[in-house]
Amino acid sequence: ESEFTSSKPVNTISSQIRSCSKWIRAGETIVGNELNTHLNDLESIAIIGIDTLYVVDRYNDKTRLQIFPNGSLVGHTLWNEFDPIILIDENATIYTASYNGNIQRWFKNARQGEKINCQCNQCSRVWFDLENQDFYIVERFHSRVIKCNIHTNRTIIVAGITNIDGSSNQTLSYPYSLYVNNAKDIYISDVNNHRIQKWIQNATNGITIAGQTRKKDQSNDSLYRPYDIIGDNNGFIYIADMINHRIVRWKEGETQVEVLCGISGK
Repeated sequence: ESEFTSSKPVNTISSQIRSCSKWIRAGETIVGNELNTHLNDLESIAIIGIDTLYVVDRYNDKTRLQIFPNGSLVGHTLWNEFDPIILIDENATIYTASYNGNIQRWFKNARQGEKINCQCNQCSRVWFDLENQDFYIVERFHSRVIKCNIHTNRTIIVAGITNIDGSSNQTLSYPYSLYVNNAKDIYISDVNNHRIQKWIQNATNGITIAGQTRKKDQSNDSLYRPYDIIGDNNGFIYIADMINHRIVRWKEGETQVEVLCGISGK
C-alpha cells in the first residue's frame, strides 16, 4: 500500500495565526454575490497556496466544489456530485465519502478516485494524522469519533459512545467537526450540546473547554450550535457559532469568547 503523499489538512493553516491577531468586524465580499456567483448552503472553505480559495457548498442537491483565483468573484466548478467532500488537503487532493461508507482520494486533476482502506458511516469531517497514518472520523449519526489506520484498517472509538446521544462528559450529541493537535488531543464541536469538548489522548471522557452544556444563547460565555472548529499553536480555538451568526475565538482556560466577526443573533 502506498503512503499518503499529502501532509497536514488545509485547516491546520490556523497554526500560523498570531495570538495578537485582530480582525475588522465588517466583512468584505471576496466570493459570491447577487450578480455573479451564488453560494448556497456553504459547507466549508480551504486556502491552497497563498492565493486560491476552494469553496464547498450545496447546489441542486449535490456537493459542489468551486475554485476562486485571487481577486475573482466567479468560481470554476471542479466537483458537482452527490458524494460529500470531507477533506481538502494542502496539495488540493480531495477526499470524498459515499453513503455506503467508502472514502475515496482524488488527486488534483485526476479523473478517477482511489479507494482508501477506511470506512466512514455518513461522516461529517475527518482529520488525517500523517505521522501515524491514521484517519480521525466524525460519525455524527452514531454520536462518536473513530480512528482508523489506513494500512491495518484497525479502527477504535476515541470519543463518545456508539449510538448513545447524551450530554454527559462521556457522550456527544451530533458531533460535527474536529481538530487534532500535535499531542493527539481531540477537540470536537458537540453541536446539540452547544459546547466544544476536548478528549485527551486515550481518555474515556471529554472536558468542556468552550460553551456550557445545553445552554444556548448570545452571551460571550455560551455558544449556540457550534459547527466548525479549528485550533492554533497558541491554545486558541476558532469556532463557527452558527445560530449566533458569528466567528469567535476561545482561549483554553478562559470563560468567555472573543467575537472576531459577525454580530450575535444577526
